[in-house]
Amino acid sequence: MTVAARETKFYTSEDLVNDPVVLEELFNLVNKAFKNPPNGLKQVEGLRFENYDELLERLGKGICAVMFIQGAAVASASIIPWKGDSMDGDDFEISAVVVDPEYRGTGLAESSVSAVEDAVMSKRSSDAADVRLWLKTAEARNGPYWTRRGFAVKENNVFPAGMWGMEHEFVISTMCRLARRATSEKKVGAQ
Repeated sequence: MTVAARETKFYTSEDLVNDPVVLEELFNLVNKAFKNPPNGLKQVEGLRFENYDELLERLGKGICAVMFIQGAAVASASIIPWKGDSMDGDDFEISAVVVDPEYRGTGLAESSVSAVEDAVMSKRSSDAADVRLWLKTAEARNGPYWTRRGFAVKENNVFPAGMWGMEHEFVISTMCRLARRATSEKKVGAQ
């Protein structure tokens, strides 16, 4: 599928509260993608976020990149401080990477992650410490995808059937890689 021109906008929790239309689109996008997993896996019961407050709390002090095609939100990724650090720290979590099922396989997930990674890296001086990017993923769903993108498993945890609507017990992998350096000096922020 050829992807039409897209626009990427960045949002903080506060930005989303002040733009209820985008908040609703993002909420719906995340839950739609969660319910319709990639790789032909069984559909998940329930929602990723039960309400707007859960989504906003998860984003916390971070930022999310939302990609729009013809005015509709079709992909997103967030970057948040790892384990409660500040956005000035050296460790960040990539979170809630989603693509509308209609647009899967078009590179939008990778573009969304690159956008939030660039947003963090562009605000750092060239002599700043290396930045580590962390993520947690259901190994059976997305582990190989993230491994191909340079992430290495640091820890695996088994969770019981029923959690996140999963039919069987499953493994959540905590993965990490070093961030690449920003390609430009321009500052990226909420738009």
